[in-house]
Amino acid sequence: MPRMESFVIPKEKRVWDKKLLILIILGLLIRLFYIATIPPSFIDATDPREYDSLAQSILNGEGLKNEDSFLGGVAYSYRPPLYPVFLAFIYFLFGHSYLAVRIIQVLLSACLIFLIFNLTKTIFGEKAAFWAGLGTTFCPEFIYYAGTLRPTLLHTFFLLLSFYLLYSSSSRRYIWAGFALGLATLTRAVSFYLVFFIPIFIGLVKGKNEMKKTFLFPLAFLLTISPWAIRNYRIQGEILFTSYESGYSLWLAHNPKTLKRERGEIFLPHCYFPEDKKYLKLSEKEKNKYFKKEAFKYIYHHPKEFFINFFTQLKYFYRPYPNPRYIKRKYVIISSIFTFPLFAFSFYGTIISRKQWKNLFLLYLVILYYTLVYSLFTVVIRYRVPIIPYFLVFAGKGLENFSLPLSRHSSSL
Repeated sequence: MPRMESFVIPKEKRVWDKKLLILIILGLLIRLFYIATIPPSFIDATDPREYDSLAQSILNGEGLKNEDSFLGGVAYSYRPPLYPVFLAFIYFLFGHSYLAVRIIQVLLSACLIFLIFNLTKTIFGEKAAFWAGLGTTFCPEFIYYAGTLRPTLLHTFFLLLSFYLLYSSSSRRYIWAGFALGLATLTRAVSFYLVFFIPIFIGLVKGKNEMKKTFLFPLAFLLTISPWAIRNYRIQGEILFTSYESGYSLWLAHNPKTLKRERGEIFLPHCYFPEDKKYLKLSEKEKNKYFKKEAFKYIYHHPKEFFINFFTQLKYFYRPYPNPRYIKRKYVIISSIFTFPLFAFSFYGTIISRKQWKNLFLLYLVILYYTLVYSLFTVVIRYRVPIIPYFLVFAGKGLENFSLPLSRHSSSL
């Protein structure tokens, strides 16, 4: 019979578990208060309306299709499937309720506090975990996107879950991490190519023996996204693991009008269609190829403009506040107050932890990957949200180190 003492949780662990619970409860209250300020029937932009329409199409038995695609015709594979399925499931349970969606997303946002706290604890310890968890609790993006019908929060959750599992000690971590990355890709296709980079970097840093174990990671990933690929093959006549967003998104960022837009303007899709309108007669698959071809043609003939645009988008990607032209002033102020210190302490945490680079390479990888990929396209600030968790991890370390002299001073008084 085991001794009773073995079931007693150490006092220090209880304190930190209690702090995590307090952070989660506080995060829930803040997020619930925020969504209570949003009118129940309010839906804020074109993308949320499209996701809402796709969800209702699923519930009506018509599958994932959108007859109002701004590219003309019916779109079956323009958006990845998981977020419309997520919405459809909520509508099935609670009716066509935006409030129900927001409440579920509040719970999802609170899960980020748990994951970021524990990921930071695994890498840097409990004190850094508290600071990272505190930052997550008050993170404006995690609060705001709980209230809108966009896949941002769901994608951030599954991507973070994948990296959290990669850092776990579970013998099946590569299987579950691959599964989570597959779900992230079915939410936003941008994460697709991570499945190739992660095993390679693990092999380079941790050796061939560890790399051999990672074959389960891409296998689980492919099994997760294969139903979507098979479905697309039956409809489009080709295997498509992601979606047909990439062609038009690339054209949107690289076309004759890209550098002529007004200062501070992100994009106006209706202004950027090719004037010949040839794409209107093409199938969904052919449209994607057409826009990619036109974008690459423009890049090839205008390399200078390409690099100017790349660094312009890079600047937008790391702008500490949303575009003031489209967001209320108070949200610009709130975002700035949070983001400037986040970047500062994250940079500080990165510098002081540089000797742990082998243990941190996955965090470097995901930050670099999203930065480079999105800088090739037209950037809006929400595209940065999926990598905010990793900035928070480093910021937790930075704040821990910064607070040490303060705590020593207070204890000596």
